[in-house]
Parts: sequence; structure tokens; C-alpha cells
Amino acid sequence: MIVFAIGLPQIGLIAGLAGVDSGMLTLLVTLCALIAALIGMTRGIPRVGGGAVLAWVAATLIIMLGLIVGLANLPTLQVMQGLRILALPLLIGIGGFALAESDLRIVMRVLSLVIVGSAIAATIEVSRGVDYLIDAGLTYGTTVRTYEGETLRAPGLALTNYDLGSFAGVFTALCLLWWIRNEQSKLGRVWAVFASAAGIACLFLSVYRTGLILLVVALALALIAMLYKRPALAILAGAGILGIYQLVGRLGFDNAESLTSRQETWGQLLEADSGFFGSGIGAAGAASGGTASVARIVTDNYFLSIWVQFGVPGLVLILLLLIWGVNVAWRSLRSADMYCGLVFCAALVACLFVEFWEYSSAMGFALLVYSVVHRCHREVELRSRSLANTDKLKIETENTTTRPRRRRR
Repeated sequence: MIVFAIGLPQIGLIAGLAGVDSGMLTLLVTLCALIAALIGMTRGIPRVGGGAVLAWVAATLIIMLGLIVGLANLPTLQVMQGLRILALPLLIGIGGFALAESDLRIVMRVLSLVIVGSAIAATIEVSRGVDYLIDAGLTYGTTVRTYEGETLRAPGLALTNYDLGSFAGVFTALCLLWWIRNEQSKLGRVWAVFASAAGIACLFLSVYRTGLILLVVALALALIAMLYKRPALAILAGAGILGIYQLVGRLGFDNAESLTSRQETWGQLLEADSGFFGSGIGAAGAASGGTASVARIVTDNYFLSIWVQFGVPGLVLILLLLIWGVNVAWRSLRSADMYCGLVFCAALVACLFVEFWEYSSAMGFALLVYSVVHRCHREVELRSRSLANTDKLKIETENTTTRPRRRRR
């Protein structure tokens, strides 16, 4: 179910050419994620502290409030779509409660086939050009997009270049920071390296700069962690980051014009009056672009999207997200086995430039890997503490029973 929930959006182009309706594909993805979450919860939710429980309760109450405001002001279908988009990455992450790290390696192997297939498809698309894709039945402006009117932004096997680029950024970062290191077989490790190279190819062929930013931020955070423990690897990682930056500049993908236009949009949205409680869930982002929606609002910043939808209470949601990200970064930086959490932190950074949370394949994948690895390491840690306490109690008991008794006078 997890593989389907993450992988189906990444083969949306094949599904569309085969006649599968996009609404049906969305329904299948949602059902798979929901089933995975239900299975994950039956396995058992990991132990969490009181602060985490309060955070979940507060977030749930704010989302319910946004749901009520949305139903009062927006079409019901738009509100339900907004709720689905918000919940989908979380459902995929909760599904990870049912997985072990060995299962996660299987998920990585299966999804690597998708990313390699997209790299091959994207190469063919770039070589054939825009006109060929339009003649094949694709639509300019959606499935066919260009950078500065010239360079094709290849969608690969996905429906759009940003679907491919966001997933490729997360997948490549997870390959470099977790999969290659934790793959058991030598052949599997070689395949992981090849798959990460395919992911980098997808990033450049899709011309999705936010995906590149995500990859660079994740590697930079890992670089900071490695500086004191593994200086040789840190130097290698730094060289790789510098190489990616230089390649982006050489290919002409470092144009900051889109960032300037984003900043103008952000200013207009902040000046607009959304009310104390916002406009309701689904008022901004992908949910606002449906046929039954009132008006499309593109924020190109997920934190700003939360503000538009939830208003002042949404500031609490933003604060909780930031605290969550800092907590994940703190846990991840302490051990190389937990570097996968840095990908989730990098995804939160990407939310500053696009509504990255709404890319369910990418965001859900980052959440999934961290939830599985963190839970498994937490269980090992708790088991070790339990065994240590048992051994300590056993030693104390033995010392008590073997201690010679004093004779009574």
C-alpha cells in the first residue's frame, strides 16, 4: 500500500496515456495511504512524550476549526480536497509504523525502478522536444512546461516536472544519506548508487530548482554533522555540493527572477484580509485549483498557505512545524544512522519556496523513512535500557543473597 501511495503519482503520465482518469488515480492513492495508516496504527503507535501529545491535540483542534470555516465559506468538495492533501503525507508516515528497516530497503528498491524509468523517459522527452510531446497528446502549460520558453522541463513518467523533481530530490537525498549506507548486499549498494545518479539526472532534466535546493540543504546539514566525526567524508560531501552548485550555474538554472515574482505575490497575500480564522481549509494550494473551487490561490510558500487557510490559529501550526523540524534535526545530527531525518528538515526548507507539503510522493516519502528509522532505533534503545536495568537488578540481587549474615550474639 505504501509503494502504491508513493509510486502511483510518479507514473501518472503512463496512467493518463492509458486512459486512467486523474481523479481515479487520486482516489487510489488516497485509499492506499489510508489503508497503510490503518495497518500502521494496528501495529502500535510509538511512545511519545506529553509535549508531543499536546502538539497533536492542538494541531487537530486547529485543523477542525479550519474545516468548519471552510465548510461555511467554500464548496464542500474543495474543503474535502484540502483536507485530503493536508492529511496524505501524514497517512503515509503513519503507515511506516508497520515497517521494519528491512522492509524500508524493499520500498527503496521498488521505487528506484520508478526513478530509473523516469530518468530514461525524461532523456527521451528532452531529445524529442516540445512539439513531439504535444503531438503525442500532452498539454502545453501542464504536462509540457518549459524554462524561459526554450528548455523543456521533462516530466519523466510523472504528470508534471514538479512531481518528478520534488520526488527525485527526496529520493536522491535518501539514497545518499541512508540507503547506500544501510543496503546489505554489495550488488544492492551498487544499484543504490546507480539509482541516486538517475535521481540527479531527473532533477536536472525536470529543471526543478526546489528539488535541487532540497538535495543541497540535506547534504549540507549532513556535512555539518560529519565535520567533527568524519572529515574525509565531509570534504567529499562539500565537493559534491559545490559541484552541484556550479553545474546549476553552468546550465543557466540560477535565474532569480521567479524568486522576485514570488516575493511580490507573498506581499500581496499578506496584505489581503483573510480574517482572523483564515479562509478555511482548501482555500489555497492545489485544492483551490479544482473545477468546483471558488478561486485559485497559489502562494508558492506552504507556510503562507497555512496562513491563508487557517489565519491567526495557523501561526500555531507553523510554530509546531518549525519545532518539529528542529527536534528532528537535533535527533538526526547526533548519529549517521539518523541522517535520513535531515531530508525531512530540508523538505520544510523547500516549503519556503513552494507548497512542498502538497507533493504527497515526496513529502510522504521523507516522513515515511524518518518514522521507520526513528521508531526502529528508539525500540532498540529502549530494549537496551531494559536489558541494562535487568542486568543491574540481577547483580544487585546476587550481591544481596550472597552477602554473609552476621551472627547473633
